[in-house]
Amino acid sequence: MDTLLDKLSREDQMSHNSLPFRLQNPADKSRINDLLENTPHIQVYDELRGQLEELIKSNHPKIKFTPTALEEAVNKHLGTTPIEEYGVWMYYPWSNRLVHILDEEEFAEVRTNRNRPKITREERAVLSQQIIGIIGLSVGQSIAITLAMERSFGEIRLADFDELELSNLNRIRSGVHQLGIKKVINVAREIAEIDPYLKVTCFPEGLTEANMDAFFTDGGKLNVLIDECDGLDIKIHARHKAKALGIPVLMEMNDRCTFDVERFDLEPNRPILHGLIDHLDTSQLQGLTNEQKIPYIMPMLGEHTISTKLKASMLEIEQSINTWPQLASAVVMGGAVVASTYRRMVLGVLLKRRSVFLKRKSPFLKRRSPLLKRGSPFLKRRSPLLKRGSAFLKRGSPFLKRGSPLLKRKSPFLKRGSPLLKRKSAFLKRGSALLRCKCALQIFDSRQNYTANASQLLLSIAVCWYEAE
Repeated sequence: MDTLLDKLSREDQMSHNSLPFRLQNPADKSRINDLLENTPHIQVYDELRGQLEELIKSNHPKIKFTPTALEEAVNKHLGTTPIEEYGVWMYYPWSNRLVHILDEEEFAEVRTNRNRPKITREERAVLSQQIIGIIGLSVGQSIAITLAMERSFGEIRLADFDELELSNLNRIRSGVHQLGIKKVINVAREIAEIDPYLKVTCFPEGLTEANMDAFFTDGGKLNVLIDECDGLDIKIHARHKAKALGIPVLMEMNDRCTFDVERFDLEPNRPILHGLIDHLDTSQLQGLTNEQKIPYIMPMLGEHTISTKLKASMLEIEQSINTWPQLASAVVMGGAVVASTYRRMVLGVLLKRRSVFLKRKSPFLKRRSPLLKRGSPFLKRRSPLLKRGSAFLKRGSPFLKRGSPLLKRKSPFLKRGSPLLKRKSAFLKRGSALLRCKCALQIFDSRQNYTANASQLLLSIAVCWYEAE
């Protein structure tokens, strides 16, 4: 008893775990009575009956309950258990709130009710077994909260050494009363207030060489690593560790929704960061200034796809600005894209190879499709679709079969001036599958990972929509 009160009385800025009380347990009943008597200004929230009504309605979607019938159904569900002893009383020490909620199984059923059937119960069960790690909590915060809201994991490990500062509030959804608190604690508390049954493990010292093994393997190996940190040395070391353990890595660049996927689980020999920085010395990364990091950052972002304003800002780092700019809109969008891709990847949706581009009504083959516009990055000389190993150029491509919209009389691909028909086009080189009329498109195949610019991401999202929605 004294231990509990001593723990609650401390002003501990590191606390992020809620404390559960089940009143059918005599010991918990005694502890909560002690808490209420000795904790001044405690705020009590009891909306359990409303949660039970939602549970009844979600279990019987065909029935239109009248208020009287719904009350009777709730009373029948409670049986002989007093409503104040049903479920769990959850205490949040950092806000001095005591909240009455359903126990875990019923809580999860009601809270995820509106996910179905986009996320089925069977898929929810698969997701609940996942252990994910997030390094860096700007974009990482948006990803973590989105994943928690969809209940897309069983355990999440958060690593960031930084504290929340006023300048972070341009992109991190938090309040001024949280300033000075560790970012990991801030995110962990928010997750606990959304769903206190999710397991959150915090690494407030950030990811280091000393704790890397614990982050990746203690209590079970990570299923997915999400990298959103600024430290280049940690980015490299974490990828080497993920590659050795066969853990896929996702990274959103916070610029034009540039998004990176490294499937080390399926491609154990894939080079770190797709070989984009193999020409640079990665042994001396620690302690670099922001200006010195630019040669490493530019290949990751894509020298030809980076936004004009971010490219210009690189020249101003440590001159007129402290570091690279980040916007809330990009952070929120990046969080949604990573969370959606992670879920589809874990559930196996992205393993499918069904192309959506050759459907008769595909928006990508319409006259005004962004894919076919003159300035489209897909039609430029360095387009990944025109490289030697491109799936566009492989044998058996449905793009080149009889009836393909690509080969129709009015196809923009065949108009005069099309980049595909220029002298140096990869489509017209000797050995091109285009000239043999065979190849196969596999966009967003799990074995064909790439760094996607905004246009590519548009296509990959379309694949997700067509396949999963």
